[in-house]
Order: sequence, then C-alpha cells, then structure tokens
Amino acid sequence: MPDGRWRIFREPTETSKLVIAADPAYGTGRNNSAAVMMDVERREVVATYIDPHCSPYELSQLMAEAGRSWARGRAQLLIGWEVNGAGAAMHKDLERLRYPAIWKSKRGRYGWLSTRQSKRELFGTLARAIADGTVCIPDKEILDEMESTVVYDNGGIGPARLEVDKSSGAAEAHGDRVVAMAVALLMCETSAGQSDRVAAETGLPDFTAKSIFKMDEV
Repeated sequence: MPDGRWRIFREPTETSKLVIAADPAYGTGRNNSAAVMMDVERREVVATYIDPHCSPYELSQLMAEAGRSWARGRAQLLIGWEVNGAGAAMHKDLERLRYPAIWKSKRGRYGWLSTRQSKRELFGTLARAIADGTVCIPDKEILDEMESTVVYDNGGIGPARLEVDKSSGAAEAHGDRVVAMAVALLMCETSAGQSDRVAAETGLPDFTAKSIFKMDEV
C-alpha cells in the first residue's frame, strides 16, 4: 500500500479505470509537486499526492509505481501532467522507467501545455463539472485552493495571493492542486481509448501482498 504523502479517499479495485495528473515542481520546497488520481467513470478523486520536496523524476517514479501496484485497475493507470517548467522532461523520465501509459493531448503532445487560453478552457471545464455536479472532490484542500483562484487583469488565471501552504510546508501556495485536479478531469474526458487490463509484469496478480511487497525477492 502507499505511504508518505499519499492521501487515499477511495481504494482502487481491479475494476477501476484510473488516471493521474500532476503539476510538478522542482523539489526545492518553494512550491508543491501535486498529483491527483481520479476514477474515470465516477469522475471522483480517489487519491492525491502533495510534497514540496519531490522532484519531477521522483514524482514520475511514484506515479509509475502506483500504476504498477496498488492503483492498477482494469486498464493501465494513465499518467499526465503540466509540461511547462518542471514538467518539461517528464515524458523522458517515464520512458526511462518503461511506463507504457502516457497521456497525450488532442494535438498529440505529451501532457498539458499551460497558456492563457488553455488555462481558461481547463478551468472552465472544471467549473462546469462542479456546477453540474458531475465531479466528486472529497479533498478539502483542493476545494480551499479553488476558492482563492482568480482571473487577473491581464487575462491570466492563478491564486489570489501567495502564502505558505500550511498543510504541506511549501513556501508559496500557487494552486498546484487545482491545476492537477483540472488536468485529471480533462484526462477523464479523453481517456476512452485506454486498453483493457494486461498481465502483471512480474507474473503475479498485482493486488496480492506478495506482488506489492516483492516477497519473492526476499
């Protein structure tokens, strides 16, 4: 099972169809590296990961490990992220880890590229889902960040103020959870083509304790 900074709201099962979206940081403690895992069919947040000291490569490892163990459902866990800044090379990290399920946008690019227009579209989709009651967000910290997200005079979208994130220890709160949440929802809407569940790479059922803890290697 996961440990550390993972928060689990609903245990994934063998029938779950899951995606995970990340807003990576550089791991220096200034901003959060955030990841939000969602159930595609329920449109429900099932887990989150928040850590200001987690580098992009470490975050890639954590997500790939989740996809190969406790978060493995009937299809490969689909991994996506914001490619700007710290996320620029995450596809190479996942390729080095030989992780097969990497999300691409409609334009065929790895991950989600943040621009003024794409942010408006992304957050607009999230706002509609909340208004329609078609998304379930049990994480209070995501909801708190949403309340402080505003539209700037120049047309950009971001946090109303920069402040210390007391729940994670990040020096500045930038709405990282909200970006990860919104990208995860976008992935849910475009992940209908995920393949069916495939055999475990170890040859053992992924949900057995023996497989998860690699007891055969002891």
